[in-house]
Amino acid sequence: MPLVAAAVLPHGDFAFDPSLLSNPTSRAAADGLHRGSLLAGRLLADAAPDAIVLTTPHGLQTSWDVGIYQNAALQGVATVGRDLQESFGPASPRKLYPVSLDGQTDAGLAQQIMDVLSARHNVTLQRGWNGVLPMPLHWGEVLALSYVANASAAHCLPPLVTLGLPLSRYNLSSAVATGFLQLGRDLGRLLEASSKRVALLVSTDLAHTHWRNTSFGFSPHAEPFDAALGTWAARLDAGALLRDSAALVDQVYSCGWLGLPMLHGALEAAAEAEVRKAGQGGKWSPLNASWAATLTAAPAHPTYYGMLAAVFQRRRRDAFVCPANTHRCADGCAPVEAGAAVCCGDGTACASGYRCADRPSFGPACVRARGDREAAPEFIPEAAPGPRPEPVPVLAAAEAPGAAVPLPMGTAGWELRYHLCRAGALPLHRLALPAAPPGQPLLFPYYSNLGPVGHHAAASAEVALLVQHGSGRNADDYFCSGVQAAAMAGLGGGRALVLAPRFMEPADGPPPSVVWWNGTFPEGCWRCGAESDPRASRDGRSTVSSFAVLDALLDALGAAKTSGALPSLRRVVLAGHSSGGQIVQRHAIFSRVPPRPQPFAVRHVAANPSSYAYFGPERWRGGRLALPDAAARVRCPDYDSWHWGLASRLPPFAASTPGGTNAALALFAARDVVYLQGRNDTCDCNPTTAGCGCLSHGLETTCADELMGRFRLMRGRLYYAQLQAHFNASPAVHSMVEVPNVGHDHTLMWQSTQGLDAIFRW
Repeated sequence: MPLVAAAVLPHGDFAFDPSLLSNPTSRAAADGLHRGSLLAGRLLADAAPDAIVLTTPHGLQTSWDVGIYQNAALQGVATVGRDLQESFGPASPRKLYPVSLDGQTDAGLAQQIMDVLSARHNVTLQRGWNGVLPMPLHWGEVLALSYVANASAAHCLPPLVTLGLPLSRYNLSSAVATGFLQLGRDLGRLLEASSKRVALLVSTDLAHTHWRNTSFGFSPHAEPFDAALGTWAARLDAGALLRDSAALVDQVYSCGWLGLPMLHGALEAAAEAEVRKAGQGGKWSPLNASWAATLTAAPAHPTYYGMLAAVFQRRRRDAFVCPANTHRCADGCAPVEAGAAVCCGDGTACASGYRCADRPSFGPACVRARGDREAAPEFIPEAAPGPRPEPVPVLAAAEAPGAAVPLPMGTAGWELRYHLCRAGALPLHRLALPAAPPGQPLLFPYYSNLGPVGHHAAASAEVALLVQHGSGRNADDYFCSGVQAAAMAGLGGGRALVLAPRFMEPADGPPPSVVWWNGTFPEGCWRCGAESDPRASRDGRSTVSSFAVLDALLDALGAAKTSGALPSLRRVVLAGHSSGGQIVQRHAIFSRVPPRPQPFAVRHVAANPSSYAYFGPERWRGGRLALPDAAARVRCPDYDSWHWGLASRLPPFAASTPGGTNAALALFAARDVVYLQGRNDTCDCNPTTAGCGCLSHGLETTCADELMGRFRLMRGRLYYAQLQAHFNASPAVHSMVEVPNVGHDHTLMWQSTQGLDAIFRW
């Protein structure tokens, strides 16, 4: 049987028992580590291993050899609470108590590991008292294993093989890391050939140098070291482990770090064996094709030392469903924007026309297919000739700040890779919306990864993401990318509830009683807050605003939180891209859900919308806000009406705002809103335009849109500047974040570091 699972678990006191801490910030960090460690332990136990191979830094040690415990019986006690004195000094309250754990050694597997590894590596069998007495266990083993033992109904462990890390871990970890990587590969090959189901468990804490007041001292490398390991654990990024963290490990006192390259090597060997079993020769299988990494607890340091928790599970290659019109690779689904995607075989893909390759000083990327340009500058001078047609003079907006414009995505010699999504299913649920007459509710469809809102499956969810589709109404595609983004942020295993609202139009074939919009502008425009078509209701008269739908989803989450169905929920994010960004931005203005107080924090993330709702008739001209010139106002008389402005034509939901527009704007200023801009969303034409050499993905180019700017990046920058000028606030109202090397692409926006931070890490 193959290696079935692996995990990284902490052995620090505060992840095991957060109640030791009284400081709210430290307690919150410890709570997150505790929940994530419990989850990783449960997932490892769910793999039902016949044996667990454990690496520990605090067991029996030799100078250079990995020690393999041979005594049949294992027994020990960890004293929890000792870290309080190291963290806060000897005067801190003493809260000491013991945690006991007994185990049995798999003597046969231990001997087999010794026989195989001793041919190439420094390993030795460790046996005490002629095997009569139990081999002692301490906190490095007891606390990490307790997460697994407590996850089983019988509170017991499968047989163990305990590997004690050598003393060289103290200050020579980087020097011996390559040897431990190879040791892990040889161990992985052995376990893949074993008749037993085996799991690997690394017991480790991270940098011990986050605080100045301890015996370990402070190091500025502690934060980047922990962050690098978080990246590795979430993505199995070899560079983050073997390059970035290895360069810092000897300066930050990470006790069990050597177990990580050993684990990485074992996973590589298992991936290689999987390919050979499939009859594909000796080709090395990229890790992400065989292993699903879940960072169940992101790196955090409640006191002076950091911790994380992660689990790595074998992928079932047939256990996922791809959304409509997406490209299926063997290891996941590429989004609609990728077209006939090129599968890279490592859990990533490139868009059609590109090939998978590495870029110097960058890493995995997509480069133009052979025969095309291999590289291009990220920016081109504003005055450089290009495919962009001259805008109609009367519609020209002010230039964006800066003297250079980033290349439109798709015109450079390289692009970022997509991380493939793998939704186990595409479950569509329906939310009942109030309607008149009573008893005849309107139903609204949405995808969810954890059942309908309030379902017990979401009890561990800490974040709820409402990911809003664009004009293509491909909610299933957005749902899949949202699930993948949550996993990349370390929120797998039920820690993120992902909902994808689906606004339907007649072409989508909505079933009876499911609300839909007729798509006309502005009366049937769902992205503008318009009312649904009355023909969707049973009485032929009832309607609901798209803004009211989003409010209803927020209210449903709030009710579930209040009732105890979502006890862990702390943050809710409405994130929309393109037309989805338009409805999110406008919903933030007219939502009836107050910004605070709420049972959870709420954030709106508007990504790459084509247009925004301005607050007055002024637009940017020559670097200042002013009325468009007279000729422009004649040719574009509706430029300040809804949905480009607030002067007229407000939909009923917005027009009936209690207190009017001014009250809505006051609430809007108080909301948490992030404008996420793709720095390469700079195409200002559509393929139907003569001479257009880029793809804008449906950039809206009416005269009212053009008065906001030529392309989406410019429009976003200018709108944000208008926002600050209108409210004249300090600090700034809301925030704007630009994503480098990404254009008009929802998947790459969500998967970027900036996107993950804006959606999940706040």
